[in-house]
Amino acid sequence: MNKPNSYTSIEKSLPNSMFVKPMTEEEVKKEILSLNNTNSEGYDEEYTRPQLLEIVNRYKPEPVYAVDAILKGLGHKISHLPPYHCDLNPIEMIWASMKRKVAEVNIGKPANQMPEMVQEAFNSIPVEEWCNHCAHVKKLEEEYRSKDGYLDAPFIVELCSESEESNSQDESDEEFNSIEPLAIVHAEHNYSKKI
Repeated sequence: MNKPNSYTSIEKSLPNSMFVKPMTEEEVKKEILSLNNTNSEGYDEEYTRPQLLEIVNRYKPEPVYAVDAILKGLGHKISHLPPYHCDLNPIEMIWASMKRKVAEVNIGKPANQMPEMVQEAFNSIPVEEWCNHCAHVKKLEEEYRSKDGYLDAPFIVELCSESEESNSQDESDEEFNSIEPLAIVHAEHNYSKKI
């Protein structure tokens, strides 16, 4: 294949633009039933629904988006952005800048002049602004990558040492033994009465 014609950055596509769509409940049932025949792992009759769904997810194909297939067929390279992270898309920043420029000049003008205003706003955005937004996104990506390791590390909170634990266990048992359960009160309510 030739060198890509362009590099396209897309926010996560919607499910209705997929060639391979997520399974419906009925398809999940059929997939679970066919597991014993197609995979060596199979399933036990006593598996719970979450256990069965976990097995199905292991063998489920990745979604294939229509836009990906079309663009790859035309020789373009695609990058998917995580949903709800427009801060990682320099085009979103340019779009915001362009909307601001259009709003500044769109006072009392008819709607048929909108295409010219948009084109003028787009043409007025300098190359340096594009470069600044791209550099800002790269900086954010690096920050996210550096912070990503913090989420993967286990977070363990020790409330007391082992020696304190045995003493406090005896004390807490005494506290719980002295607590009496709450009495259940059945109150009669008649909300239909008028006052």
